Amino acid sequence: MTFSPFYMGNDTIPYEADGYVRSNNYGAQLNFMIPLDGGMIEQCKQIARRHEEKMRLNYEMVRALKCTEIMKAGFTFRPGSRVEVLCHDIVPIVSIKLEAIVSLSIAAIAAGATLNNRLHQRINNVHDRISGLDRRIDGVELGVAQDYVSKTDLQTMVDRMEDHMVRIENKLDQIVLRNG
Repeated sequence: MTFSPFYMGNDTIPYEADGYVRSNNYGAQLNFMIPLDGGMIEQCKQIARRHEEKMRLNYEMVRALKCTEIMKAGFTFRPGSRVEVLCHDIVPIVSIKLEAIVSLSIAAIAAGATLNNRLHQRINNVHDRISGLDRRIDGVELGVAQDYVSKTDLQTMVDRMEDHMVRIENKLDQIVLRNG
């Protein structure tokens, strides 16, 4: 809700010294705004949660990569330091058999394919939602274009009205001067 007070004033000094006129107009405008679709807020929150999950996963992957680089170089964090816990859950695999490598590779490929499939499903779902929102926005734009006057048209109408008012004022001034 918004509240907008306004004041319009006019001081007119005609040709005669005793004809000073002052007019004042006061008013207020009160606007109420009602969201047409509360579902968009929930959708934005859901997208934000997914983005946060993605960022957390990205952080964990980078952390694991950097920890393995440190371990491969033969270093580790000093026990008792504040960053010691960063690499505690990264466990190096010392002895790997060929069968374990094949099993791990197959599992990684299957996991990658599953993640890829889920990712595409989510992307398609988000795309469908975005397309729906786009159609709704197009409808609102069409409604605005049909129901509202453009700024240039309004300015033209105001200018014409002002010209008419000036002509009326001039005619009234001429009548007053003739009769005065």
